[in-house]
Amino acid sequence: ELGLFALTPYSLPLNFIGVGFMLLAAPRLLPQPQTSQKSSNHRAESDLILPPPLTADEEPPPSTTALRSYHILFVVRRRCPSIGSSLAQLGLARLPGVQVLELKRDGKAIPETLCTPLQHGDVLKVMANATSIAQLRRSYDGLEPAVHRDLDILGGRRRHRRLFEVVLGANSKLLKAPLVEQKQRLLQMGCVILAVRHPDGGGAIPSGHITAGDILLVEAFPGIDGTAEFAVIAPVDASKPPRSGRQQDRMRGLLCLVGFIVVILCNGFSILPLATAVLVLDFLCCFAKVLGRREALQSVNGGVIMTIASSFGISAALTQTGAAHALADALLSAGLGFGPLGVLITLYTGTALLTNIISNTATCVMMIPVAAHISEELQGMENSELNLKTLIIMVILASNAAFATPLGSPCNLLVVDAGDYEFRDFLRFGGMLQLVLLVSTCTLLYACPCT
Repeated sequence: ELGLFALTPYSLPLNFIGVGFMLLAAPRLLPQPQTSQKSSNHRAESDLILPPPLTADEEPPPSTTALRSYHILFVVRRRCPSIGSSLAQLGLARLPGVQVLELKRDGKAIPETLCTPLQHGDVLKVMANATSIAQLRRSYDGLEPAVHRDLDILGGRRRHRRLFEVVLGANSKLLKAPLVEQKQRLLQMGCVILAVRHPDGGGAIPSGHITAGDILLVEAFPGIDGTAEFAVIAPVDASKPPRSGRQQDRMRGLLCLVGFIVVILCNGFSILPLATAVLVLDFLCCFAKVLGRREALQSVNGGVIMTIASSFGISAALTQTGAAHALADALLSAGLGFGPLGVLITLYTGTALLTNIISNTATCVMMIPVAAHISEELQGMENSELNLKTLIIMVILASNAAFATPLGSPCNLLVVDAGDYEFRDFLRFGGMLQLVLLVSTCTLLYACPCT
C-alpha cells in the first residue's frame, strides 16, 4: 500500500526540474503571441484569400465572425491580478473568437494595445461572440463588463443568472425610447444589456434607438423567458457570471482551501478514508452555496468513471490471458542488458508511450500488472534493488507524464484552443519535457529506490 505522501520525495524534485525546464525552454520552443495589434492583423490578413476588388458604389460584406460578434467594453478593476501584465503576456489575444479592438486609459486610446501593461481603470474594447465573452469573464478575474454597477444592482444571486441572446420583437416597448432612458425598466425585468449587435453585423451599445430585429446580449435570471419584449431568447452555455470580488466570495474560497487541507490531513493521518472526507467536503460546499446541487451532480464526469471502470477490466484481462506477463518479459529482456537502470527506462518508456494515446488512469491500471510481473522476475536475480513499490511509483509517475500529444490528458485538450497550439507544438515542447523527466525519474528511482 502507498500512503498519501509516498510520492512526495520523488514528485517534489521532479516538479522543480519540470518547472525549470519550462521556464528555460518555453520562450524558444513554444509559439509566442504577437507583440502588437498591427502585426497580428497583418498575419491574419496574409493568410486569407482576398476577394475581387470592390467598385466605388459597393460596400464590403461583413465577415461571418463579425455577423455573430458583439463589441463590448471591459473595465480593469482594482482587484484584478493581471494589473502590470500586458494583454500579450496574459494570452488574451490568443483566445478563440476574441479580437482586441482598443485599449483606453483616462479616455485616451493607447497605440500599442497588446504590449502595454494594464492599470486600474483601463477600458478594453473587444469584439467577441457570446461564448467567448462568457469564457473571457471566467478566465480573467477583475476584468468586468463596463456595466458592472448595473450588474451589482441585480443582487447577489449570481449563480442563478446567465447570459442570453435575445431578439427584439416588433411590438417591444424597448423600441419606444433610447436604452439609456430605459435602464430602470430593464433592471425591474431582472436583466442588464451587455452589448448589442445588428443582424447585418456587430456593433456597440448605442445611445439612440434600437430597432426591431436587433440582437441583445443580456445577463438575466431565467424568468426572462416569460417576458413579451423579446421575440427569441437563446441561453448561452456555461455563461454564469464569476462569483468573485465580494466578502462572501472570499469566505467561500477560504472554506474550500481549509476544507481541502483538512481532507489531506484526515487521509494522511488515517482519520477518514479519502472518499468519505471528499464527500463530506462536497456537502459542506453545497450547504455554503459554493455550488448548487445540480452543479455538483453535473460536475461528475461519467466518461471518466466509465474509463476507470473499464480499465480495471482490461487490466484483469491482461493478467488472466498472460498478455501482461508477455509484455513484462519483453520490457525486461530489452532493459536487462543495461542493468536495473535499463529496466526502469524501458518500463518508463512503455508507460509514457501508452499514456500519450489513452488516459493516464487507464494506463496506470493497465501497467501495474506488468510492473508486478517484472518485480517477480527480478526477485530471483542478484544485486537487484528494484522492488514492487519502486516499480509501481515508476508507473504512476510515467503514466502522468502525458506531454507529447494533446490526446494524453484532458488538461492538454483544454489549453489547445486557449493557447492556439498545434500538434507539433506538443511534440516539440512536450516531447523534450518527456525526455527530461524520463532521465530524471529513472535516475532518481535508481539512486534512491523505495525500501
